[in-house]
Amino acid sequence: MFGWLKGDGMDMGPWAPTSLFTIGGAAVGAMSNSRQQKRPDSGCTTSNVGDIDAAAKRVGDGGGKIMHGPQQVPGGGWIVQAADPQGAAFALVGSRK
Repeated sequence: MFGWLKGDGMDMGPWAPTSLFTIGGAAVGAMSNSRQQKRPDSGCTTSNVGDIDAAAKRVGDGGGKIMHGPQQVPGGGWIVQAADPQGAAFALVGSRK
């Protein structure tokens, strides 16, 4: 439906195994079920951004909240876990400029 294809998997240690998804061969995001979630029906969608610090600022400016991070993850990227103004969880991963 969205043109996504399943990419490589990545073990995120204590967080969860993560499946990358690609568009045109480029990894554009990831999905995982957190090992730390209390509810088995919960998950977190992760999207790539160019600058993790600028993206985290936009989350706050838009009424969302950074719940965790930025924290470096395997592969050298940085991740933030966030919630939108209605409380829906999501994550962003990208480089630090």
